[in-house]
Amino acid sequence: MKFFEKVCKNVYLCELISKSVCMMSKSFRLEIRTLLLLAVCLMAGSCSVLKSAERGDDKVETVVNGNEQNDSIASGAVKKERVRKSVKQMSYSRVYRIGTPYDKFCFAMLMFENKRFERAIGLFDDAYPFFVNQPQADSLVYFRALSHFRRGNFQVSCAEFDRFRKRFGQSDFIEEAEFLYAKGYYYMSPKTERDQTTTLQAISTLSDYLDRYPKTSRREEINGYIAELRQKLYDKELLNAKVYYDVGHHKSAVYALKNLLANQPETTHREEVMYLIVKSSFNLAENSVEELQHSRYLDTIDNYYDFISEYPETKYRKEVDKIFKTVQKYVNKQKDNNKESEDGNQEERSE
Repeated sequence: MKFFEKVCKNVYLCELISKSVCMMSKSFRLEIRTLLLLAVCLMAGSCSVLKSAERGDDKVETVVNGNEQNDSIASGAVKKERVRKSVKQMSYSRVYRIGTPYDKFCFAMLMFENKRFERAIGLFDDAYPFFVNQPQADSLVYFRALSHFRRGNFQVSCAEFDRFRKRFGQSDFIEEAEFLYAKGYYYMSPKTERDQTTTLQAISTLSDYLDRYPKTSRREEINGYIAELRQKLYDKELLNAKVYYDVGHHKSAVYALKNLLANQPETTHREEVMYLIVKSSFNLAENSVEELQHSRYLDTIDNYYDFISEYPETKYRKEVDKIFKTVQKYVNKQKDNNKESEDGNQEERSE
């Protein structure tokens, strides 16, 4: 939501702006007050028009009632464009160099509304020491953090929102700040191939927000974020386990894949993981020394039955059935060999 739309809905902030404008230095008071009034009227849908006037040292564009200028009412888009042009005519460097803290605060909010976040941040930073213990402190810190967020600098914005929520727990902006704090971690979550520590933190902060605001209208949106982040964790765990499978470390692959199921039984990759367990255990048995082959083939059979009992219609059925037949053939052959050995031993004893 744009700043001035929030202004129109927030009586506290409207009073704050009025007090700030009254305390500004004379050189900036008229032009900034005019632009604030313009923006508030336009964003609130007021039937106001711009009355053109030549701009001198003390002349500014003024807002006049729509009833007096019915023939001159412009469209909302044209009005907003005129406000933006008026803002551009004001000198950022002039405010930054010689403006009072109130000048910088108000002009920074204008820069924010016009999406010039870098300049807004510079002015907020410069004005902050003056407002540390003032009633406007929470507004300044909030909009400075939001400027970083809108610029995509989520690491800084998360740090700013974290400080804000710890210091201004009773602020009108506290719920929004805590949501943006959690959402910043969501945006910082890296690609699946990278370390997922930030993803875990994002899930934690989003869950904390839902616990703190159980009746929030954002619940569905946040649950979607959490589901997406959890899927990323599932993908990462599968990638880690498949590394052993891909390089031929079958024993480690079986161990890693079974750990994955134990730690994340609800993973969306469960079918694929169980298939890889069957295949890895079979490859392990195939490449084992003779003394270990029999027990490992039996493990493969157990893994096979676990798999097809849970996924009888799996797309891997044809392949795992082929593995099962190979293993069964080996096991049956071993049984026949053992039986022949036992029969031979009995004949020797009888003689």
